[in-house]
Amino acid sequence: MKTWTLPLAALLVAAPAAAHAPAIGPHGGLRLHWGAYHVELVPAGKQTELYLMRAKDEAPVPAAGTSATAKILVGGRISTANFAPASGNRLVAPVALSGDWRANVSVRLPGGSATLLFTAQAAGAARHAGH
Repeated sequence: MKTWTLPLAALLVAAPAAAHAPAIGPHGGLRLHWGAYHVELVPAGKQTELYLMRAKDEAPVPAAGTSATAKILVGGRISTANFAPASGNRLVAPVALSGDWRANVSVRLPGGSATLLFTAQAAGAARHAGH
C-alpha cells in the first residue's frame, strides 16, 4: 500500500456515480448504486471487501475480470489500495477502515468503469435510516 500526501480536497471532490440513496447491503457494508450494479464496501478488520451485485435482484457479479483501486483517507492520511478478486463476487484490499474514513473507489468491469465515494458518515446515516 502506497501512502500519498495529496490535498484533502483531491479526495473530497469526487463525481459519485450513485444515483440512489446509500443503503446497507447484504454483507453489512455501505451499498451504492451504479447503473445496472450495486457496489458494497465492507470494512472487515485488517482488510476491506468490495462486493459486486446486479442492481435489479442483488445477484452476485463474478469478481473475476474486474479490478478496483481506492484512494482512502483514514486518520488524516491518504493511501492507495488495490482490490484483488477473491472468491465469488468479492474483491479484497489489505487496508483497515476505522473511525472517520473516506474511500474514493474506482471500479472497472468488462462493461465499463465508475468512481464511487464511500464514507463512514454515509454508512452511519444508512444504518440509522434502516432502523
